[in-house]
Amino acid sequence: MTRAAAMRGGKAPVQRYLNGVVACVAGEASLREVARKLMAVESGALVVGSTDRVDGLISERDVVRALGLGRDLDDCRAAEVARTDLVYCDPATTMAEVGALMTSESVRHVLVGGPARLVGIVSARDVLLAGTHT
Repeated sequence: MTRAAAMRGGKAPVQRYLNGVVACVAGEASLREVARKLMAVESGALVVGSTDRVDGLISERDVVRALGLGRDLDDCRAAEVARTDLVYCDPATTMAEVGALMTSESVRHVLVGGPARLVGIVSARDVLLAGTHT
């Protein structure tokens, strides 16, 4: 089976789409620092903590939600608004399975690996783009 054929329909494992970089931010980082890092790494979400110890996940939506609630970008910390109800998958999980997991868990990001050995993050956009490769 060719690579293109394996990817058709989301049958490729998520590990094929990982770039090896997981952008992280400390829990003490201000939301302003979070916003700057999101822009710098051109990502929609950051791990709060490290790849060896995941404390949470903070996304653009979390920053916007905090702003909408009147939180100050300089006084509010990443750990205060980060989501801790995280969803994980194995690197061998297919993109189609991750898409189904996102739907069933109502999340836009799935962490690949585990809290003590994170190897990547898959976003809803990644799943959509994987489905367009034929």
